Amino acid sequence: MKTLLPLLLSLAGIAAAADPVVWTRGAANSTEEYLDGKLIRTLQYEGLRVSTYLFSTAKDAVAAEVYVINDSDKSVNVLPDQMFVSATPAKGNAGPAFLGTLPISALIAEVNHRATVSAALAQLAGSLQTTTTTTRATTSGNVNELGPGGFSSATFSATTQATTTRPDWEARRLANYRAMQLNAMARDRVAAIQADTLKANTVHPGGSVGGIVWISRHKYFSQGGTQILLNLRLADRTFEFPYAAR
Repeated sequence: MKTLLPLLLSLAGIAAAADPVVWTRGAANSTEEYLDGKLIRTLQYEGLRVSTYLFSTAKDAVAAEVYVINDSDKSVNVLPDQMFVSATPAKGNAGPAFLGTLPISALIAEVNHRATVSAALAQLAGSLQTTTTTTRATTSGNVNELGPGGFSSATFSATTQATTTRPDWEARRLANYRAMQLNAMARDRVAAIQADTLKANTVHPGGSVGGIVWISRHKYFSQGGTQILLNLRLADRTFEFPYAAR
């Protein structure tokens, strides 16, 4: 895998730089500070300031906020598809996993799929709900008869019971309402992804760009102590930010 990695990265258009710029605690070009509870790491190189914040989006998934400020005299392309993560587990002898960024289309498809499945299950559960009504009726009376043998009298009483099962229309209404809520939440989530995701941009001198890059899922992210290296390809350099999974 280590032998094939440079070739794979080259084919993907993200060939590793000969001299990557690595964030190092205590180095003059590396800073670390908290902003609204987020640990922000910033790396500076030849007029470029790159800030990152790595966070979990699920047990086995991470994403990173990336912000690039161009104080150089040259324009620089910021291309999310040239960013990737390497994850190395703290235990065992397993090698690193190299994971690329997820395109917006894949994220939106996943959100819509989950919403569709959840809404369908909610409606199915509602359609299976029923209400049962039991009706009881009692009939009673007296029968009198006068005949050659004399007068006779009898009292009778009879009880009947009927059970009727019907669809629970209220449960169906609530299930349909829940399905509408799930679809609305999915639309809001899609809108947020479209707004927050880092897009490909050319950043001219004095400009800046920022957004979120979403990383493919991997089991290593759920293992405490996993060493995560966020790689950002900018201009002719790779900016590397080390993190550790909690």
